[in-house]
Amino acid sequence: MKKFKLMILNYAPRKAIGEEFTLSLYDDASLIDALKEIDNRTKDKFPIENYPEYKSLLHIIWNPKGPKRGRFYKNIGIHPFYLRQDPWSKLPDNLTVQLITGFCKSEAEPLIPYEKFLEKMKKTLK
Repeated sequence: MKKFKLMILNYAPRKAIGEEFTLSLYDDASLIDALKEIDNRTKDKFPIENYPEYKSLLHIIWNPKGPKRGRFYKNIGIHPFYLRQDPWSKLPDNLTVQLITGFCKSEAEPLIPYEKFLEKMKKTLK
């Protein structure tokens, strides 16, 4: 097992689901695995006030229609940056990831409807 920490640096999601998550993950876990676990822990916190279209943290930040198995939306910041390029890679132990979500609708890509998001994610995660 390994330790993982996610810090959310934007007000709206941080206010709704919390600022920081510390997880124990299996040794071969990826960032996507960690985000799925956070979604499982916070599913009763959605939708976020003033953002009813968002149904989970992963729904806010991940586009499953991207190349390969999906990609982060363009207005999402991930530090360390290499995880943005390869979110399926095995995470090192004791990693802290900072997530910056762009809730500016004028700059955001169109959000995939939640039902289509779930359908695509089921296919992606097989």
